[in-house]
Amino acid sequence: MSAESGGEVAAPVLVLCLPRSHSSVVCAMLGQHPELFGFPELNLFCHETVGEILDEDSASDGRAGVIAGIVRTLVYLGEPAPHEWLRKRAAWPAARVLDELLARVAPRRGVDKSPRTALSSECVERALRHYPHAKLVHLTRHPVPQIESLVRFLARDGRTPPPSFAAHLWSFVTESLLDLEKRLGDEQVTRVRSEDLLSHPLEEGARLARWLGLRDDADALHAMCHPERSAFASPSPAGEGLENDAEFQRRPALRPVELPEHIPLPREWKLDPWLDARVRGMAKRLGYAFDSACTCT
Repeated sequence: MSAESGGEVAAPVLVLCLPRSHSSVVCAMLGQHPELFGFPELNLFCHETVGEILDEDSASDGRAGVIAGIVRTLVYLGEPAPHEWLRKRAAWPAARVLDELLARVAPRRGVDKSPRTALSSECVERALRHYPHAKLVHLTRHPVPQIESLVRFLARDGRTPPPSFAAHLWSFVTESLLDLEKRLGDEQVTRVRSEDLLSHPLEEGARLARWLGLRDDADALHAMCHPERSAFASPSPAGEGLENDAEFQRRPALRPVELPEHIPLPREWKLDPWLDARVRGMAKRLGYAFDSACTCT
């Protein structure tokens, strides 16, 4: 339900994933479908109220880009003073902002891909309380390149975490999302390997479109092959920053992702044997192949 216009809107599509899962390009691809609208990172399920989101953004001095995606979306949708718009709604439940954005992009269905949502079961449950009929896409990436990319991502503050930390994070979030799949079932949750979608966009795009109940004709599918046409595929001219992945904005055109048949866990990660086994076992559940030998030391 729209917070201000009062009309019925379709429940959103929520892409649940870790950071560095190719989520920016995937959301932009989905958003090019004629019946969908792909938002930048909104982070609206990380707190209960708009005021709490504004407080976090103020405390981070804008470095975390907490409200950058909301601001950029409001500007795109014609709001002349987005920061003031948010301040006036500080008492709103945060998810109510998404109600309003969904109403403004209707009849297209909104797609949100904020990776921070998947990092906390509390955030996921908040999303499901507000949108019990949302369609959920569990987006995955092979753990080796993802963990390597997570280490680089988490090192932005100048402190590089060990690969074991990123491996813990990968396994924790992946297990949580696999449990969510089991709890909610195939009608509400589908799993997509990002490598498959980026390398076979027509085939995987058609599967996703059918699962969402959308048209899967050639025009719709070919539109999805052009994420660079997204309104958020380039840096904001107003300089909000961090509302989408910077690497994606530098090169937003669709590119296939090579996935070798077997990828070993690097020995230099020096994972504990139980963590090595946990990552391998969970990756195999996602359909990723590994060399058979343990790489821990």
